[in-house]
Amino acid sequence: MRPDISVIMAVHNSEETLAESIRSILDQTYDNIEFFIILDGCTDHSIDIVERFRVKDLRIQPVVLTSCHGLAYALNVALGHARGTYIARQDADDISFSNRLERQMDFMERHPDVFLLGSAAILLDKETGETRRLYKRSHYIRKSFTSPRRIFQTSIFHPTIFFRNEGYLYREKFFLSQDYDFYLRLLSDNKRLYTLADPLIQYRYQPSETTAEKQYRQRLFAQAARDMYCQRRSCGNDKYDEFDPAALRQQPMPPAEFVKHEVQTYFKVNNMDEARRCLKIFWSTHGVPLWSCGYYMATFFPKPVLSVIRRILFS
Repeated sequence: MRPDISVIMAVHNSEETLAESIRSILDQTYDNIEFFIILDGCTDHSIDIVERFRVKDLRIQPVVLTSCHGLAYALNVALGHARGTYIARQDADDISFSNRLERQMDFMERHPDVFLLGSAAILLDKETGETRRLYKRSHYIRKSFTSPRRIFQTSIFHPTIFFRNEGYLYREKFFLSQDYDFYLRLLSDNKRLYTLADPLIQYRYQPSETTAEKQYRQRLFAQAARDMYCQRRSCGNDKYDEFDPAALRQQPMPPAEFVKHEVQTYFKVNNMDEARRCLKIFWSTHGVPLWSCGYYMATFFPKPVLSVIRRILFS
């Protein structure tokens, strides 16, 4: 019997969280699924964990890649095998709530105009154990999603997406921001994208893993995706074939980008003394740009005001 849903997961050395993530898919209330797990150059015990599940549940179909090719490539391998009417993403360290697939399947069946559906999520800080909710309202993705101001504030949370299996693939030169490029290509094809307000997954994250360097590279790739979106709007196609990702990966990071990231990190943990110290060191060698003055003044705000600022900037 053909499955209704193909769940796709890319795994690279995720032995600590993998079993719980797999179990959350196998225990879904909607069970007519196939589950492709792409083991992308794993050197830990991830392959053994997947095999233990596979012998008990034949819906799991692992594919082992001997070297690490990256997220976009691994997801494309899964998409190339997928037979389901719908595709559901799952990350190796996330937990899908038991009714996630049922909820998304039901919505898509009732809304044939929607091509891709995301949802809110509960974010779990792996360092502190604190949780918070990401996104608070249901909405269609509008053209403002593509504006330069929102280029790094995508309101479609990649691990939650559920979309119609019509042959779309990720573009593998996008080592970062591949999800943003994927969404913009769908918008170029006049596909409708929607996000549910209800959280359907728990997403584990570790703030210390998001380095200034990585965040800067993500912005560069996101800008490239947006530039190609504008090219398609103006002349019908883009210059992806000429795109050189190595140039973005090697581009030096301006000192201001590093300082912004450091200051934002201190804001998140409410360490205003360190935020001020960081800014003063930067001023001593690079002058005093306007953006840094705003951050410096904000470090003296009362705690209730700072809490509101943090919710606006980082939620």
